[in-house]
Order: sequence, then C-alpha cells, then structure tokens
Amino acid sequence: MTAKSLKWMREVSTLSIEEFAKEIGSSPMVYLKIERGEAPVREIHLNAARWALVLLAGVDKEVARNLSRDIKEVIRAASANI
Repeated sequence: MTAKSLKWMREVSTLSIEEFAKEIGSSPMVYLKIERGEAPVREIHLNAARWALVLLAGVDKEVARNLSRDIKEVIRAASANI
C-alpha cells in the first residue's frame, strides 16, 4: 500500500489529520510526511490505520459504509472470533 492508500483511510475515517495521527500512534508532523510521500509507509502504519477503521466502523455507520471490501472482511473475521 502507498501513502495514497493511507490518505484514503484517513479520509474514510472522517478524522482530522491530528486525530488520525493520534489513532495510529504517530505525531501529526510525522503522519503528514508519510501521507505526502516524504517518509516511508511502514506496515505498522497500515495496520494501525486498518485497526482505527475497524474501531470507527463499530461506532460510525457512515465510516462502515465507506470501507473497502477487504477491510469489511477483516471486521467480519474479527467479530466471528470474539
């Protein structure tokens, strides 16, 4: 996945840059560098972003509707194992 994918996940979340950065365990400045392609996108950033979307989808139906199919599958699989 690319910085573009990470940006898409932030936009789907409806969180501000600052809020999304906090959700994935990053500072806003570092997150912006990642999103702009000035710093590498690491697997930990992507996993944290996916997890943030999973949590948000549980409380925000608009976020849930906008999620891509692969993230919806992650949510279904996770909830089946609870």
